[in-house]
Amino acid sequence: MDPTDDEIKQNEQLKITTINEIKKVEDEIRLILSKNHSNTQ
Repeated sequence: MDPTDDEIKQNEQLKITTINEIKKVEDEIRLILSKNHSNTQ
């Protein structure tokens, strides 16, 4: 069974949302790491 257009759109939206969430988390991790780094010097 082929996915419907709606399902395809939903999946695409989910991918985009997931990628954006991952980027947010990466940014937060970078921020934490840079704070830790400046604290240890």
